[in-house]
Amino acid sequence: MEDDTVKAIRYDELIILYANHLCRKYRSQHNYNMIRARLRLLGRFLIKIKNLENSVTDFASIFVPKHYDSVVAALNARLNTDSSKYEAPTPAFQLDTILKQIGNIVISKCIKKRDEQKKKQVQDFLRLLEGDFATSVN
Repeated sequence: MEDDTVKAIRYDELIILYANHLCRKYRSQHNYNMIRARLRLLGRFLIKIKNLENSVTDFASIFVPKHYDSVVAALNARLNTDSSKYEAPTPAFQLDTILKQIGNIVISKCIKKRDEQKKKQVQDFLRLLEGDFATSVN
């Protein structure tokens, strides 16, 4: 049975590239649940950010510096404002690492296609992520 998360994963090229990367890296069957969990996390995140930012159409369109604030807002959506604690803090911090990994995949793709403009956008986005994430999502 397909839910919205599965559809978001299945029809997104960049998430599929990341899934293929994980499958090559973690070949043992006992890692399949970890891969599945990461992909579902990405699917839920993509749905959340699409609801916040109309110009995000797929995962690759997230890696634009102007969408950084929307990324932080999507991550902070699970923040309990009364206690300033996350309902589930691990996914927010996992996404930091995963976004960096996916960003590097996009950069590799841009190098192969010789797309310097997109490469610079992704590098700028990752620079924002590295410099600001620890204070914006905490």
